[in-house]
Amino acid sequence: MTIAINSTHFTSSSGYDFFDDYFLGIAASKPEYQFIFITPSAVNKHSINLKNIITVISFPKANNALMWKFWLDYTLPGIVRKHKADILINTGGVCSLRTKIPQWLFISDLSSLNFPHFFSKKQMNFLRKNMPAFLNKAKVISTPTDFLSNEIMRHYSIDKEKIFIFQMIVDDLYQPVGWKEKEAIREKYADGKEYFLFSGEIHPGHNLMNLLKAFSFFKKRQKSNMQLIITAKAVSKNNSFIETFKTYKYRKEVNLLMDLHEKDLAKITAAAYAFLYPTLYEGMATLPLRAIQCEVPVITTNTGAVNEIAGDAVLYADPENFEDIADKMMLLFKDETQRTELIKRGKLCAQKNKKVNMDDLFLNSILRLLPKKVHQSP
Repeated sequence: MTIAINSTHFTSSSGYDFFDDYFLGIAASKPEYQFIFITPSAVNKHSINLKNIITVISFPKANNALMWKFWLDYTLPGIVRKHKADILINTGGVCSLRTKIPQWLFISDLSSLNFPHFFSKKQMNFLRKNMPAFLNKAKVISTPTDFLSNEIMRHYSIDKEKIFIFQMIVDDLYQPVGWKEKEAIREKYADGKEYFLFSGEIHPGHNLMNLLKAFSFFKKRQKSNMQLIITAKAVSKNNSFIETFKTYKYRKEVNLLMDLHEKDLAKITAAAYAFLYPTLYEGMATLPLRAIQCEVPVITTNTGAVNEIAGDAVLYADPENFEDIADKMMLLFKDETQRTELIKRGKLCAQKNKKVNMDDLFLNSILRLLPKKVHQSP
């Protein structure tokens, strides 16, 4: 069986990277199947020297809706035909409306339904016009949470039987570390001081302006040497958050780290005093779950899928109120009993979300979509 993985997307979401990494792991563990990774740029993690992985670099020739559609409906089907793929898996929330082979569509973000101002005008027009067709064209729609599943059914009238819930898992890289290792990590990234951590994207939905305001409020009240580390993908120099940060009063106590290797990010997460995630919308809650698995307390917001995944293992704050976020930061800073209790609850949450054998379950679900002659091959 040959499985094509299309990781092209035209909006931003941390879920896309999660699914791409997951399928790379499946490919490494299933040498009897051929995998075609169709990506918009050369990525080292897709260049692993495995005989059953072929990487195809392809992307629209221009960044506009017309070329996005042309690429999805003509270029992508051509790549799939060339490599004789039996199924096309789309991890970026979009799919082809013209290919005849079965398609599996992953949805990790539907923030456009409630926060259209997070997106450009061309992105919103593209999503409004095409998302219903994408969902109807796909043989199977997959989401990691009941929250997203319910959103799909409510807004697009999709039959529940068509939706496959993909259980949330966290990479085994994210594990607790000992005291000495924490000290070494703090020395490397925070001048030896304790630090709060945010990981995600520099995106309006992640509410980083209020995060900076909360950190300022915390510093004024507590007079501590606590640091803040923000990790994210690289952004343009004229990004509004980057411009604001240049004049931020406590910028010398904030470390912006871009494009970290996953192993480094896991270590930084495990050494954090607490993980801050004041998101306005969350479809997956992967990032808070990573911190929980590292036995790091989490302050986040009761939005989207967060409560479904984390329950009482985190502290919830009002994302619109930076003082409330700061109050939760001060609570953890002053109350070690509260912090210890959160870590204890987090262990139970992490155990509940331990990796199960999703590989075989997922592949068996794929096989049911295919003709018998394909189903019976390796």
